[in-house]
Amino acid sequence: MMPQDNDVLQMLADAALMSGRFGSASSALRALAKIQPGEPRIWAGLGHSYEALSEEAFAKLDSLAPSSPTGLRSPPSPGSCSVSFAALWHSSERR
Repeated sequence: MMPQDNDVLQMLADAALMSGRFGSASSALRALAKIQPGEPRIWAGLGHSYEALSEEAFAKLDSLAPSSPTGLRSPPSPGSCSVSFAALWHSSERR
C-alpha cells in the first residue's frame, strides 16, 4: 500500500526515478496525480517514467526479436530520458 502523505510520495517518486526504478516511480506518481491533479511536475515525472518504461520494453523486444516489424526502426539512444525529476521538482519549488 502506498503512503498517502504527499511529501513521502514525492520522495518515493524522486528516489525511484533517480535510481531507474521507473515502475515504482510511475506508481507513486499516479497516486500523487490523484491527490494533486493540477500539479505539472507530477505529470512531467509520470511522462518521464512512462517514456523510460517504453524504452526498456522496446529494448527487450529488440533483444528477443531483432527483426520484429513491431520494433523500433531506430531505437532511442540510452539515457534519452535524461530529464531529472528531482531537478525539475526542486527548481520549480524555488519559484
